[in-house]
Amino acid sequence: MKTTKYITIVLFSLILFTGCAVSNIGGTYTNKQFVYPNSNVTPLGLTSAKKTKVQFLSLNPVSFKKKDYEKAERKALSAYPDADILINGSADWTTTWILGPYLVFYTYSLTGEAAKMVVGKQDIGH
Repeated sequence: MKTTKYITIVLFSLILFTGCAVSNIGGTYTNKQFVYPNSNVTPLGLTSAKKTKVQFLSLNPVSFKKKDYEKAERKALSAYPDADILINGSADWTTTWILGPYLVFYTYSLTGEAAKMVVGKQDIGH
């Protein structure tokens, strides 16, 4: 009985003192994708998407692959049916540690303005 009480106190103290920590890395971009020089780009509206991965006992950090970034981009563009590209936005990577390295959430957040690009018909104001 005494041993169980001792183990419970130690586990509760461990949970209480490890808490939660967050780190954030990110950046801004003008164009998320290539925009042809002779094209018209029409902004359609703001959009965002997230991709999250969870890891238990994080000895080696989870890495996002190209398909993960592309999936988030497709999800953001799906808000507007005519959208081709993302412009004027930001991409952020957040890592949240819960209970130290035992439970870790990795999140990629993409925000920007969905836009439609029409190639070869640039309006130069004439």
